[in-house]
Amino acid sequence: MNVTKKRAALTAGLLALALALGLGGCGEDSAPATPEEVLAKAQQTMDGVKSLGYDMTMEMSMGMAGQSLEMSTVTTADTILSPLTMKAEMAVDMGDLGSTNMTMYVKEENGSYLTATGIPDADGTVTWETASMDSLSQLESLDGKASMDLYLTSASGFAEGATETVEGVEATRYDGVISGEKLEEVLEASGVLSQMEGLGLGDVTTMFSGLGDLPVSIWVAKETYYPIKYEMDMAEMMQSILENALKQEMGMDVGLTLDKMSVSMVLRDFDQVGEIEIPDGVFAG
Repeated sequence: MNVTKKRAALTAGLLALALALGLGGCGEDSAPATPEEVLAKAQQTMDGVKSLGYDMTMEMSMGMAGQSLEMSTVTTADTILSPLTMKAEMAVDMGDLGSTNMTMYVKEENGSYLTATGIPDADGTVTWETASMDSLSQLESLDGKASMDLYLTSASGFAEGATETVEGVEATRYDGVISGEKLEEVLEASGVLSQMEGLGLGDVTTMFSGLGDLPVSIWVAKETYYPIKYEMDMAEMMQSILENALKQEMGMDVGLTLDKMSVSMVLRDFDQVGEIEIPDGVFAG
């Protein structure tokens, strides 16, 4: 693969990761009957959550200029919401383009948010890079609760599906859509647009023209009404976005085909996450 094609593939992979990542008290006593009532009660239940964990998987398969790219990202995180403390571990596998593992700690301190990101070198030695920020806008893609809240409030047209077992919990699947008009708002709120602009792709708003609805499924636990899983098939949407992005970046049609782009997140350990221990020296730098 020559430098230009490899650069295009890397750009596509980074954009897919950014989008994927971009893209987490009970109410009345009477049992909700309609999908809208169930999803509203799930939102109420999430409002009272103080801590949780999640496991998110993103898988992508694409072809371009005679080359193929398989990419998978697995993120596992635990979060205490107030004061915020988080540990997230991410494993990214981009096939022939390499793989990487990353660990991030976040803690709230004196009105600011401190982050420490560690990436091991070839010998396994981890180097920590630290930063401080006044808001969590740059970390929205790692916030499992915020991600679920976003889809609960942005999706519509839900229909009740089958009752299934998700990680040992009986839950009902509800299938809905995020409309093309609402989708741009969701991507902007999740920080995706700013991440794409950070990659030097110019006016990213032109990449979202003509997008259709994005199907989304949310599983709600039958007994507790916790929303415990969401899943999206983003292949059609990503095909359009990446074609526009790469055409703008490379100045030509690179013949992109996206065969698979799926994202799923399972939420777990609601109000069960104990103290998150941060190793000594992580924030020393």
